[in-house]
Amino acid sequence: MCVTISKKGDILLKVKVHPNSSKSGIDGVYGDCIKIKLNSPPVEGKANGELLKYLSKFLKVPKSKLEIVSGEKGRTKIIKISGIKEEDLRKKIGAN
Repeated sequence: MCVTISKKGDILLKVKVHPNSSKSGIDGVYGDCIKIKLNSPPVEGKANGELLKYLSKFLKVPKSKLEIVSGEKGRTKIIKISGIKEEDLRKKIGAN
């Protein structure tokens, strides 16, 4: 599942990023992750910054409510999200 709830009650979103794409956006489900294409290269945190900026705009939550908790240097990441209900997140990303 791409959306889970931690033991502390935090909403966690598992994503698979593809940097250096022609444009940024959600590209569907990839196994148990949401596949997100990013225009930025995976250099000096640029892709991570763009990922958080994109998710903030897409989910309509402040960037300060998003945190990469796992996978900062890899393509598969877990994002902790505050300021949105689980069911609203699932609707926006089209996940079960």
